[in-house]
Amino acid sequence: MSDIDKRIEEIVREKGPITLVNICKESDLDIAINSIRISLNRLVEEGQISKLEAKNSGNIYYYVEKKSTHKDLSNMHKEIAKETVEVKDTYEELEKKYEKINKNVNGIYANIISIISIFVAIFALITVNANIAFKLTEENMANVFKGIITINIFVVICIIVLLLIVRFVIIEPLLNGTKKDKKS
Repeated sequence: MSDIDKRIEEIVREKGPITLVNICKESDLDIAINSIRISLNRLVEEGQISKLEAKNSGNIYYYVEKKSTHKDLSNMHKEIAKETVEVKDTYEELEKKYEKINKNVNGIYANIISIISIFVAIFALITVNANIAFKLTEENMANVFKGIITINIFVVICIIVLLLIVRFVIIEPLLNGTKKDKKS
């Protein structure tokens, strides 16, 4: 076994499971990554080290298999249980954060829809009053003033109806959906 092979096996024994890239970083040897790859393949073929491919990333990890005693197996079960608890706890925390973000997103949608509805209502009122103002120059002021009052009352009623429809048809389901999700 060469000095390079010995050093690589030592790194894998101390730091494993470890990837090829991390072995290169840990190595105090000034050799190319391909040389380390060749040594790793040789050590795997000789059975000095083992390798596993991670399902998610596809990274290959190298490690040294150790002989296990009953005490090692017992400790391993404790470690597995501890890691399982940590993973479940992390998952539950992420799930809570996701629910909170989802609730905030629905609240943002509701606010945006409310703001858009208000702008539509304001612009409708401005448009109606602008049209009436143009008519003022052409007709009798008393009749126009009565028309302004009548039209504005009608427009305000329409705006109120529009805002109520937006509130109950769009915003309430958005907000209630997050409340129902929160309870379950």
